[in-house]
Amino acid sequence: GAPRIVVDGDSTGTVITTNTVQFGSISVTDAPGTAITSNTVTNTCTPGVVIAGSSTGPVVRNNIVVSVGSAILQPTPCADPATATAVSVATSALSGASTDYNLIDPRGGGALYRWGDTAHATIESFRAATGQGTHDIAAPPGLESVLGGSRAYMTLAATSPAIDSADAAAAGALATDT
Repeated sequence: GAPRIVVDGDSTGTVITTNTVQFGSISVTDAPGTAITSNTVTNTCTPGVVIAGSSTGPVVRNNIVVSVGSAILQPTPCADPATATAVSVATSALSGASTDYNLIDPRGGGALYRWGDTAHATIESFRAATGQGTHDIAAPPGLESVLGGSRAYMTLAATSPAIDSADAAAAGALATDT
């Protein structure tokens, strides 16, 4: 899907927090110091979070990213997993980049991270190569659809690995989770 949240044009210090992005991505270009915190990004076989250009010093924390080949609640692998990278940080944006406490659904088959020019299919590979993602989790997130009035929204199942797994001190993290 197309980017649903876009930060660009020499923005600095932007905080993107507590959003649900369905069928799209978060895109940051030429926006140094951007913090992407506590968002849920779900889409079908497209990138989840993309940081490009001169967006140095990005912080990606406490996010749930799902990129799968079909309905989020009944996922299938992507026909072309190369299109389904969960979090991508361009080489030009790596200086000062930090990521941790994210929950990435691996069922689409895409890379969990593209860090510069290197794709990482597993959290272990990503950690070993970058020293990042110490508290990241690669697992189905346990999202559930709830009908609220005339609109459905996503919530976490009681067994979700996202529960009690976030960094409460991350930029933009809310004081409570309600």
